[in-house]
Amino acid sequence: MAKVQLEKALREDTFEQYMQELREKGHVGLANEGLRVWSDTTHSGATGSRPGIRDRIWAWRGWLDWEVQMTRPQMQSNVSTWNLGPLGYEASKEQLRAVLKGGQAVVMVQELSFPAGAQRRVKRELNDLHPDYHCIMEVGRQAVTNDCEDAASGKWTSPWHSGKRLAVASFFHASVFKTVQRLEWDTEGKTRGLRHMTRGRVLWVDAVTHGGRARRPQKVRSG
Repeated sequence: MAKVQLEKALREDTFEQYMQELREKGHVGLANEGLRVWSDTTHSGATGSRPGIRDRIWAWRGWLDWEVQMTRPQMQSNVSTWNLGPLGYEASKEQLRAVLKGGQAVVMVQELSFPAGAQRRVKRELNDLHPDYHCIMEVGRQAVTNDCEDAASGKWTSPWHSGKRLAVASFFHASVFKTVQRLEWDTEGKTRGLRHMTRGRVLWVDAVTHGGRARRPQKVRSG
């Protein structure tokens, strides 16, 4: 079975997608090594006939044939969370669209970065990613400043998000939730003077299911 799937992936040029499917099934080490072998074979001009490359290919194929025979425990969950990290919004939106196709009740993302001035466009596109989800987003008021030190220059610089807006966002499936509303964080508490610090970092939502149960999930961005 694994041999058939591998040959199909190679024939249809979907090898990287096949490796992602292996990752999602728990075969992370196998998939990562497969991608390394694939990269060395295709991008360095190797033909697969050189002894070193040929041995690695055969070793990995043997690993594939052996490991896919094992069944890993499958966990079913209705909530997932994802830190986009250096990918930001633009480089991850298609993958996010694929995640939403899974139909989970709640999908939460953080480190959602995008250029200043693009907030309305990003919010509209997030809402359009999947027709069955309500999307709520919390955006920081100020663009992210340089926050990483460059060892060579001694200056602070951020190669990931410098000059961009950071946000957190949550998606709520319409078949589960009847209403979804963003809440202001700590409007009456003793720490309300620090509420500005939660902008773009804390998303608090009042969500009511079709059964009338109220839920108040919170998404907090680290850092």
